[in-house]
Amino acid sequence: MKLHHRILARFTDWFGSGGGVWQTLIVTLAFTAWEIADPTLDPHYFGLLAVLTIYSAITQPALAYSGAKSQELLHEVLSNQGQMLTNQADILGQIHHMLSEDTVIDSRSYDLLCRIARGLEHDAKSPHR
Repeated sequence: MKLHHRILARFTDWFGSGGGVWQTLIVTLAFTAWEIADPTLDPHYFGLLAVLTIYSAITQPALAYSGAKSQELLHEVLSNQGQMLTNQADILGQIHHMLSEDTVIDSRSYDLLCRIARGLEHDAKSPHR
């Protein structure tokens, strides 16, 4: 992974963490308290607006990057899940073929194949899929 991708990944990990949220809140509140304590420092809060604008200019693209990476991972997971379901259907078809055709298998293998078939059929009908 390239250096800039690693830096972005680390930043988005920090930014989305509880620590990142609390650190941002504390720094923002401290800066605001400092401006309130000394009104002559920045009477119209332009300093705070400038800091928040810069912070926003950094975080918005980082969030977009993080969202794009999450979408890529989700697409990969869904593709893998689809392939697994296809493989499961193929296995179930082979098991049904073995059980329904006059295939010679011993009783232990037959029982095992029946249990596997029932498990696969139950998984296929399960509402959480």
